[in-house]
Amino acid sequence: MPSYHPSLDSSELLGWQAIRDTDVQWRGLLLGNGSSIAVAESFAYPSLHDVAQSQQLAHPLSGPALELFEELDTTNFEFVLGALKLAGRVCEAAGVDASLFPDLYEEIQLALFEAVRHVHVPWEDVIGQTLPRIRAELLRYRRVFSTNYDLLVYWAIMCEDGPNDFRDFFWDPSLTFDSADVEVWGRPSVVHFLHGGVHLRRHEEGGTSKRRAVDANLLTQFDTDWASGEIPLLVSEGTSEDKLRSINGSDYLTFCYSNFARHKGNLVIYGHGLGREDAHITHAINQWDSSPPDRRQVAISIRSQLGEEEVRREKARLARELPRADLWFFDADSHPLGAPRVRV
Repeated sequence: MPSYHPSLDSSELLGWQAIRDTDVQWRGLLLGNGSSIAVAESFAYPSLHDVAQSQQLAHPLSGPALELFEELDTTNFEFVLGALKLAGRVCEAAGVDASLFPDLYEEIQLALFEAVRHVHVPWEDVIGQTLPRIRAELLRYRRVFSTNYDLLVYWAIMCEDGPNDFRDFFWDPSLTFDSADVEVWGRPSVVHFLHGGVHLRRHEEGGTSKRRAVDANLLTQFDTDWASGEIPLLVSEGTSEDKLRSINGSDYLTFCYSNFARHKGNLVIYGHGLGREDAHITHAINQWDSSPPDRRQVAISIRSQLGEEEVRREKARLARELPRADLWFFDADSHPLGAPRVRV
């Protein structure tokens, strides 16, 4: 039977320092949207698709655009934009009128970008103290996995000394991912963006490239042209099946997910609920070898503000989701990534 630290029967949550002071080596870190909310409450939106419909935006999604999402049965922008590009190419090849597709593509993309800018914390608000503190914490881990599409992790690894202490597999001069060139030299922190990000692009033939900027430019200039053969690689939401569909359509995301599924060592999960929409993440963890002495230690953050009964329910749920790991439960606010000094 697995052991739980602390017991499932109580609402007790450890402080992170108590876990760090043990002899357990924590080599991996999985970040969820809670890590971004710890920086700015603006990230605590229910759905980017909902934000994109808001009349607070200058160019919200129109009726025809919303109907397309409904017809494709998804709220995943990356999938819809990719489907439009593919449909346009097919129609052009078949001699079918596709003149409406570029305008619809640009409308959906514009609503997406306005929604991202609406919820995203400005670069100038985090460059002073927040990003260096996030960067310092990320450096404690050999492998960092993030399901967040936002720019906080990217900005953090680019600040101060730049990306020299990190590797993200985009080291080719063209900033293109090459699955044949993924060997990591030395002992940097290796970063995997499991669901893509604002700074990543998927090519129609399946390749992936990165756009580089060290400041706010990526928030104001991350559009893609209809004729460019690229779409944003930003798996913002949708069902687990939707997300796996996007992952399987990208060489980079497939590589990252495969690396996560083969992760060696223990794991800290911060700000990630492991909900139904991320069942593929839970599935990957449950594939890890759990036989002694390789049984994994997994430390999971929970917000103590939930209250005692909800904390107990959350601990029990996570124990059901991860039956093959030894679980440690800690207060999210006690971790450096949830400390008041990173909040803006």
